[in-house]
Amino acid sequence: MAVQVIDDYLSHSEWTYLSNPLLGVGGGGDYFPWKYSPSKVRGGDDGYQFTHQFYSIGKKSDWFGLVSPLMKRFHVLGVYRIKSNLEPNYGKRIYSEFHHDYCDPATLKPANHMTTCIYYVNTCNGYTEFEDGTIVKSVANRMAVFSSDMLHRGVSQTDTKVRCVINCNWFNAL
Repeated sequence: MAVQVIDDYLSHSEWTYLSNPLLGVGGGGDYFPWKYSPSKVRGGDDGYQFTHQFYSIGKKSDWFGLVSPLMKRFHVLGVYRIKSNLEPNYGKRIYSEFHHDYCDPATLKPANHMTTCIYYVNTCNGYTEFEDGTIVKSVANRMAVFSSDMLHRGVSQTDTKVRCVINCNWFNAL
């Protein structure tokens, strides 16, 4: 499966409803519960970020309703995780490690039966890079969809205060 890019993924009103709290528009940042994470992926990188876990198996955030429209175009069998990342401007590019969002605990291999989606909340010069060299730029209301066995990494922005994405990992119905 190659990377599929879908622009204007949500309607304008859905995007506004989702992005305003995450980006602090209209005072949303004063109450949205971000959690500090000391690294971007596994502690081996130079970055830090703020995260919010909307869903992990058996546990839903009180804010889950914000992201439920992200699944509307897919035949989702089950959700593994939906997590948002808010990355500050470091004044330079920070590259996370290439990684898989999920590996099968029994085999420690990436899941090829799962889909990963990255939803870009805001536009900036940050991007997602894949091991094969494919780059998906951070454009507000864009969705990148790919098999969870594809290695990828986030690259920070230098032109805005923050880069905000939502990572979704789910099993598709056959």
